Amino acid sequence: MLTEVEVRRSHRNIVVVKLGSKVVDFKVTKRTVEELLKLADKPYRVVVTHRFQVPIGSGFGSSGAGALSTALAVNEALKLGLTKVETAKAAHIAEVKYRTGLGDVAGQLVGGLEIRKSPGAPGVGLVEKVPSSEITVVCAPLGIYKTSSMITNPSMKEKINKVGRWALSSFLAQPTPSRFIQLSARFAEEVGFVDAALKKFMAASVEAGALGFSVKKRVAFALVRERDVEEVLKVFDAFLPKTRYFTSRIDPYGARVVEK
Repeated sequence: MLTEVEVRRSHRNIVVVKLGSKVVDFKVTKRTVEELLKLADKPYRVVVTHRFQVPIGSGFGSSGAGALSTALAVNEALKLGLTKVETAKAAHIAEVKYRTGLGDVAGQLVGGLEIRKSPGAPGVGLVEKVPSSEITVVCAPLGIYKTSSMITNPSMKEKINKVGRWALSSFLAQPTPSRFIQLSARFAEEVGFVDAALKKFMAASVEAGALGFSVKKRVAFALVRERDVEEVLKVFDAFLPKTRYFTSRIDPYGARVVEK
């Protein structure tokens, strides 16, 4: 995704958030800007423009990515002088407040395939990278699933925590991309993200050469070696003929400011 930020002096603080050319009510992004404006020495009008390449609300972590990219850009534009970690904390706090995510920002800041070994805001939670070169992610949206409805459901939260602790412990014992996607698939099945049709999709993708296939909320994704991508894409075509799917290499650098 790409986020552009425009700042101008104003008589009072004003925050406008856009998705492309349309003004939208993105509370997480707006709250992030409002928190950072408290550190500015003058009031500003801030216009944030998001451009997403993936659907919003399926499980791609768009709210965290939007908030984090905004925070980094605002820090730069207003010359607040914060470190990347300090800046990211504003985005994390906004995400937690609106229950759109609990750990996305920390991972998005670091980049790559990472393990959150302990929870918490950027700079507090412990994050460790796992080597993941030469791997492509093939993914597709399956619908909408609000994070807030998941993490405020007591039984779902208990199940996620129980299975999640087991999966994390198992992954730390063997931190490889193959083990990650295998454990992710098991986690998705245990918490109820996978139905019978998705199990067939999983099996077909692995048979076509994928290292593994899993589901995060309502996003289906496979980790694939470069040489096997074409065959795995044929499986996505067969199972999701009317759905737009995406391919991407794993970015090792995380969120960052780029010059226009």
